[in-house]
Amino acid sequence: MKKVILFSALVAGVFIALTAGTMSDNGKAGVTGSPGELDCTDCHSSYALNAGGGSVTAGSTNMTGWMYDPGVTYHMTLTVARSANSLFGIGAEILTASNQNAGTIVITDATHTVIKTKTVSGVSRRNLVHTLNGGAATGSKVFTFDWTAPAAGTGDATMYFCGVAANGNGNENSDYVYLGSQVIAENINKGVSSIEKSSNVSVYPNPIADHFAVDYTVSTTGPVQINMYNMNGALVAKLASKMLSAGTYNDNFYLPSELSAGTYLLSIESASGVTSKKLMVK
Repeated sequence: MKKVILFSALVAGVFIALTAGTMSDNGKAGVTGSPGELDCTDCHSSYALNAGGGSVTAGSTNMTGWMYDPGVTYHMTLTVARSANSLFGIGAEILTASNQNAGTIVITDATHTVIKTKTVSGVSRRNLVHTLNGGAATGSKVFTFDWTAPAAGTGDATMYFCGVAANGNGNENSDYVYLGSQVIAENINKGVSSIEKSSNVSVYPNPIADHFAVDYTVSTTGPVQINMYNMNGALVAKLASKMLSAGTYNDNFYLPSELSAGTYLLSIESASGVTSKKLMVK
């Protein structure tokens, strides 16, 4: 009898261990709040949606004006923030107007994110979700991924996303949930959809022969990257990456020797957003 009890306890212990490992990965597809789906309050239901002073926001380091060029790969960010929390989760998908997958979500940070799928109305929707403890951070967590835009004629896409600010107690109680969406319009004129914000960035000389200066303003203290992209949206040069306080700056750069003559896009990428300026290389 003791052997039977011991064997049953062992089996139960293995089952609990296995299911705990499975269920402790909080990344779950199909809860982004998109058409036909629930949102993260389906599990994390202690508080009302978008309560508690936190947020979830979407961004991109090489897309301006939330407009995509067909086939171009964009570097995307999703930030979940709440100052009192130290564990964050995310779920996101990008759909067409007919609720099909729009383009392709590509994992660029496998330590913190993974792709999961959820079938809704016969469509296997690809979701970006966090890995187990992949959202551990203090006050906020930035999740990064790439998105390759769909073919020409697809039309506008919408990114649906849901973020969780968790307390890390091992269950789904007392966590805050934030929901958002962002329309990404197709650029029917093609080429890089650049919106020049010349009020806070200037480049001289322009056209450029070999070296140039950039005056720019940073409105929020934090990391700043200065990059160059070609007119298909591909990164061609990383010029600078540094931490800056809010203020006005002047930097000098030499053109990378491999760049050919043509039109490029200079991008100032900071916590306050993306500012871009067209460059002409002689």
